[in-house]
Amino acid sequence: MPRIMNLPLSLRRSKSMPGHRAICLCALMSIASAATAADVLVDGSPLPDRLQREIPHSAEHIIFTIGDTSKAAGDFNRMRFRLEGKDYGWRQLDGSAVFTVCFYDQAHNRFGQRNFERKGRSAGANRDFTKAYFTHRRETIVVPANAVQMEPIISSAGSPASVGVYLVKNVRITRANADGARETVFDEKSSPPSSKEALEAAWKADGSHPSMAQVMDLTSSEGRENVLALVDDDNTGHAEWRLRYQQCPAVSAGERFIIEWDEIYENSMGEPTPKEYGMLAPGAYEFRMQAVDVWGNPVGAENITPFIVPKPYWKTAWFWSSCAGAVALLILLGIYLVIRTRARRELQRARLLEQERLRIAQDLHDDLGARLTHLSLLSSHAENHTVAPEDGEKFREFSYLTRDLVATLSETVWTVNPKNDHLESLVSFLCRMIAGRGKSAGMRCRIDALPLVDHRIVPSDVRHHIILAVKEAVNNVFKHSGAEELTARIAVEAGHLHITISDPGGGFDEATLAEEGNGLVNMRERMRCVKGTVVLKSEIGKGTTVHFDVPIP
Repeated sequence: MPRIMNLPLSLRRSKSMPGHRAICLCALMSIASAATAADVLVDGSPLPDRLQREIPHSAEHIIFTIGDTSKAAGDFNRMRFRLEGKDYGWRQLDGSAVFTVCFYDQAHNRFGQRNFERKGRSAGANRDFTKAYFTHRRETIVVPANAVQMEPIISSAGSPASVGVYLVKNVRITRANADGARETVFDEKSSPPSSKEALEAAWKADGSHPSMAQVMDLTSSEGRENVLALVDDDNTGHAEWRLRYQQCPAVSAGERFIIEWDEIYENSMGEPTPKEYGMLAPGAYEFRMQAVDVWGNPVGAENITPFIVPKPYWKTAWFWSSCAGAVALLILLGIYLVIRTRARRELQRARLLEQERLRIAQDLHDDLGARLTHLSLLSSHAENHTVAPEDGEKFREFSYLTRDLVATLSETVWTVNPKNDHLESLVSFLCRMIAGRGKSAGMRCRIDALPLVDHRIVPSDVRHHIILAVKEAVNNVFKHSGAEELTARIAVEAGHLHITISDPGGGFDEATLAEEGNGLVNMRERMRCVKGTVVLKSEIGKGTTVHFDVPIP
């Protein structure tokens, strides 16, 4: 079936008629305008035909078939294409035409040739021929041995399945003599204005499909003129323009010839041809393909094949979020292990310190306590058996001091002993200490200690400061109050230990307290060491009250 295609209005075919009348060549071929699907191979495997096509980011070979695979072999099947997101414009798979110079021997056998291949699209090619321009070519050849004749051939027999247009004009062959002289042996311009008759007289249409070789009346940016044209719309055939035998110059081995011509060409593949892309960056893509005619003009609708290349997992937000979470988890785990290790070390150190404190307490109690007790017994015995009164008084004083030293040592041993590092033991010890000192001083003691509901840990240093502060307050009552009774109240409220020591004695003026002392400075300093407070209230004739407030975490 003949193929019909609209040509640019500026391109017409000449016909030998009086007045050089030209007729418009309105049709040469047709081309299917239906959109065609793009076949895609990804690393050798077909891309599944589904709504959301996805190509792995690791794919190294992405091959698109350029052309309509539903057409029969040999049908005209020229396409343009572009990959949106990668290509900057429409592209075609380059076909080629060729300007050939053949050499013949004395027996007119062809034995050598020089090919000047023209691939793709020339710089001056333009679908609007009024804007197109010809590119000048100039080639130098040396005649091989045994050659006696040279024949230029303009052919569309380039790469297989190549289709397109090749326009040539102003062919000129010049012999370059050894002495530097130039001799023109063929010049297409010798018969201006290169009429159709002159061209057909000099050139012969040939090839497997000679009808594709035509003389065109072309209006370009350089004006209106006749040119040799090869309009190749046959995938399986080709056309040629051969310089006729009478026009072919005779040559001799070693001669140099300069061949010049002007040309416009646009060639591409006319059958389904694979086009490979390498690895694609992650993103959304559209592969567009559209049929074009022999002149490269788009025909019909575009076929669009959308697909995406997803990001590799190590570039996705969820991956980095997971990594950040994992790093944070590792950091927290590291912090936990460091804290746990330090806690274990502190616990081990505390246990060692506790064991050492227990050992010291036992040594003090067993050794030094026993020796002081022995001294106290010896002094008591000497006091009872002395003759001189002054010696008895000295032994009594010595016996008192040793008993007081034993009591102080007992308190120290109690404080150091880690078995007493809890609140219940502290309250019990305070009650015993206040009662014991009141008995020694001959003063009645009323002790109000509320029952404890928990067993809080109280370190030895805290117990030590509390005991000495309370002892100072109790001793002040015995020494300065003149009262016959002491009241002590001990309670735990809201995480605080409250100790109140009061007496109904003579009291004193608080304004003179700083001058007279009474151990208030020591008590405040000891409360500061345990982050506690001490409040003293006194009124002359109404007694004194000392209140201790110590936080117990």
